[in-house]
This record gives sequence, C-alpha cells and structure tokens, in this order.
Amino acid sequence: MSISANSLVFTIEGGQVLLLVVLRTCVGWLMAENGERRGKDVEPPQCSWEGRKNGVNLEFVNLQRSLLASQFISYHADPTDGFTSIGLTKANFEIQRPYNIPVDERYQFSFNDGVRRLWVYASDKPHALNSHTQPRTEIKIRGLDYSSGIRQFEGNVFVLQGTSGATIFQIFGAPKKEHRGATTMMLVIDSGNLRFYDKDLVASNVYDRWFRLNVIHDVSEGRIVVFIDGVHTFSTKVAGKAHYYFKFGVYASSRKSHYMESRWKDIKIYKKKNLRK
Repeated sequence: MSISANSLVFTIEGGQVLLLVVLRTCVGWLMAENGERRGKDVEPPQCSWEGRKNGVNLEFVNLQRSLLASQFISYHADPTDGFTSIGLTKANFEIQRPYNIPVDERYQFSFNDGVRRLWVYASDKPHALNSHTQPRTEIKIRGLDYSSGIRQFEGNVFVLQGTSGATIFQIFGAPKKEHRGATTMMLVIDSGNLRFYDKDLVASNVYDRWFRLNVIHDVSEGRIVVFIDGVHTFSTKVAGKAHYYFKFGVYASSRKSHYMESRWKDIKIYKKKNLRK
C-alpha cells in the first residue's frame, strides 16, 4: 500500500514501514530509516532525500514543517532520553484550591485510571484568605524545588472544551529583575490554543483530547524547551537564575472563562546535570 500527501511518498508492506518520515527534534530535523538515525541534524525550511529499500523507490521533496502535525507515521527520539526519573509520592502533590471550598469540590483523583481532575469557576475565591490573586485549582510539585541543573516535567493532559484564559502549567520562580513577575513560564489556554503567556503559540486545537506535555528547563543555559506528543513545538531563552518548582492545573487570568478544567495523568519529573551528557 502506498500513501502520499503533496510530494511525500512512502510505502507500507505487511505492516512494515519501509521508510519513516523526516522528523523534527529540539535541535532541528533528523532523517530516519526503520527507526535508525540517518545523517546529521539539519535546519532547512524544506528538504529533499531519496532512498531505496526492498526495491521500492522513495522520495521526499519539499517536505514542509506542517507535515509534522499530520497523521502520518513518524519516528523521533523521546524527550526524556538521557534524563533520570525522580520518584514521586503523594507528599509531592500539594493541592491549592479556593480557600473556602473543600478539596473534593474542586479536585478529584481516580484510583482506577490515575487521572487527576482539577476545575475552578471564575467566581471562586483565591487559594488563601489574604491573597489578591485569581482563583485556581492547582497542584504544586512539593519538595523538588531546584535552582540549578536541568529539570523536566512530563504529564498527559486533557483540557475541557470552553476552558479559556487559564494557565494549565507553570514554572514558578523568577529572578527579581524578570519582567514576568513570579513565574518563568506559564502555558495558557487561549480559546483552544496553548500559548507561552498570552503570546507565542505552543500548540493549537488542544480541546477535548489527551496530549503529552514535556517541558525541559535548563537553568544554566537559561533555556526552556516544550514538546507536545514528543514533537518539539516551542523554545525560549529565559533570564537569570532563581528558585523554581512546577505547578499544573487551572489558574484563572483576567480573561478567564466562566468554568475552567484540566485533567492530568502519568506525571513524572526528571533531572539531568548537562544537556551535552
């Protein structure tokens, strides 16, 4: 069976992919054949390559970046490769919710599938009596604060249709001179799109589907990299050093919708001393 889209052509026989599509990583593009890396990373807006396997001619011409978001089969390195997992216990998950509402009215955990459901209303109170912040139901990763090295957050997330103006993930902590205030990163839901604060697009059409979120923070390099479903979609430089920790859930902004909800599972934290190791 042959499948083609625009000028992309590849062939599948007996369920075996004869040639896997060009893939994108955090450092550029990578060629792959049967799961083995081929050639060096390149960063062109388009690429061309010809190969031959089992008598089948295969050609990639003018492969645009947009194809990486398509339904076609791809191979890529896992963003957690080279990282060491940090064990998590119940004590590492600190729940923050409106101060006047019981936890189980804004947070649920399912022992059957491991899903953490967090929701909040625009009319809810802050998380503390004397706080002047927006309403939230969030989980703070407690006891794993960091100020050096490289940390990575991983989780599968589902954002309910209609949720908007809500931060679903934060790297909390920032140098005093940082203009963004208390955070180094906020990933905000904006009418079904995921954005870095209220600006750069990180992912589109995220409503009502599970997707895997990986965020890597290299403190020494001042760099943050985001992967959605294993594909690098965003990176940015961040200024200075501070004391950091991860948060996830729903935290309202001034442009909040009436109701906000996100669901999470398979939460993992990783560490690494140096990206080059």
